[in-house]
Amino acid sequence: MFIGVVTAGVPLGVTFSFLISAPMVNEIALVLLFGLFGWKIAALYLGTGLGIAMIAGWTIGRLGTEKHVEAWVYQAVGILPVVQALLAKGAALGTVLAFMMAVIGLSLPEMIILRKVLKVRLVATFSGVVGVGILIVGYLFNRIL
Repeated sequence: MFIGVVTAGVPLGVTFSFLISAPMVNEIALVLLFGLFGWKIAALYLGTGLGIAMIAGWTIGRLGTEKHVEAWVYQAVGILPVVQALLAKGAALGTVLAFMMAVIGLSLPEMIILRKVLKVRLVATFSGVVGVGILIVGYLFNRIL
């Protein structure tokens, strides 16, 4: 997810805010705290986690830490000129969107990263679901536009 967000051009500080808040503000813990201790404790938990994430993201963004991201992450953005060229040559928007999503979401680097944390069967399931989703988006956009 981090790679997808960064390659989409979202600033690194915002990306880190998300990365920090995701484990710090767990929705299950939030519901449990609300149920066990009431809304004040749940709100404090939520506010603290989000506050830390926002301050850290703002700080990381202000420090110009983009230079510490591996260069290959930004080369996934290399698809944008191809997308522009395809659209300029008259390719259907749905086809171009499907191509762009497949290049990013079903790439070998993505599969290698996923394989480090998921077993082969789950990587295959992910690939199948994403592939079918990409096809649906492509057909839908081609049909509508």
